[in-house]
Amino acid sequence: MQVNTSASAMLPTIKQATRAEDDGKLVANSRGEFGMAFTFDPELADTVHNGVRYFMPPSHLVEKGDAETLLKKHLGPEAWAGVKRMLDDVATGRDKLSPEEYDPVNYEKQMKKQADSIFRSPAGEILAVVYKDGTIHTQGEGKRIDFDALSQSAKGLSEHEYRAAMRNGIAAALGSRAVASYYDYNKPAPTMREIHEEERIFYSRG
Repeated sequence: MQVNTSASAMLPTIKQATRAEDDGKLVANSRGEFGMAFTFDPELADTVHNGVRYFMPPSHLVEKGDAETLLKKHLGPEAWAGVKRMLDDVATGRDKLSPEEYDPVNYEKQMKKQADSIFRSPAGEILAVVYKDGTIHTQGEGKRIDFDALSQSAKGLSEHEYRAAMRNGIAAALGSRAVASYYDYNKPAPTMREIHEEERIFYSRG
C-alpha cells in the first residue's frame, strides 16, 4: 500500500492488491481511509522511495466491499460530499484544470479579495497576508507560524477582533524578520491578484 507522505486531507491507501487484476481499484476501510490498490514487493514494506512510504496493514484493518458504500457508511454527509466531488473530478479530468478553469466565477471573486495586512521580509518576500475576510496566506518563514494555536486563541471573537488577533499573532511570531503593512478596512488595499503578481516577480529574480 502507498502513502503520499506530503498529503494531508487524503488518507493512506489501505489495501495491498492481492492479485494483479486488483491494481488500480479504489478500496476503503472501516475508518474511512481509501486509496488505490496495487501490487508491490513485500520487501518494500516500511521503506520510503521517492517520498512514498510503503506499508502493509494488518488484515483486520481492511473492510472489504464496495468503496463508495464503505465511505458513505463511515464518513459524515459533508465529508462524503467532498470526497465524491474529488472522485468525480478525477473521473472527468476536472482535477487537471487550473483554478481559473475549474471555477472561473469563484476564482475571479478570490482574486479581488483585499489585504488587511501584509508581512514582508527585509528582502521583500511576502511571508504572510491576512485578508479582510479573515483568510490567511503564508510563504517562507510564515509557514512556520502555528496558526492552529492562533485560531484557537481567537475562537469566539468578532470578525474584526479575529483579524486583529491574527495580525498581532503574526507580528509577534515573525518579530524583526518581517516588516508589516496595514490597510484600513474601508479603503482600497492590494488584491490577491496583485499580491500573487508581486510574489511572481520576487521569485522570478532567483
